[in-house]
Amino acid sequence: MTSIGRYAFAECRGLTSVNIPNSVTLLGDNCFNSCSSLENAVIGDGVKEINNYTFNNCFSLTDVKIGKSVTSVGEYAFNNCAKLLSIKIPQATKAIKNYAFDGCNGLKNLL
Repeated sequence: MTSIGRYAFAECRGLTSVNIPNSVTLLGDNCFNSCSSLENAVIGDGVKEINNYTFNNCFSLTDVKIGKSVTSVGEYAFNNCAKLLSIKIPQATKAIKNYAFDGCNGLKNLL
């Protein structure tokens, strides 16, 4: 598998953890949108961009590990991830687009 399409897992309310392998290079817009039970996400090193609304409204998301190849974080990528406390942005990241972390009221560390 090399890509996860737009809305592929949107509204999967029973999904609690995602481990995206290094072979995946594309995360489509909204691919995990409104997965309200999602707590953990590991984004593999193959992914170049976290697209728009990727983890939008993932209210339970507390832990995200971003692969070292991510160069861009899209608009509203982590919107309303209120339980997200800390996230480490890789050195390769050159752009964090508008409102990428909007509504992340618990976010204390953006490293």
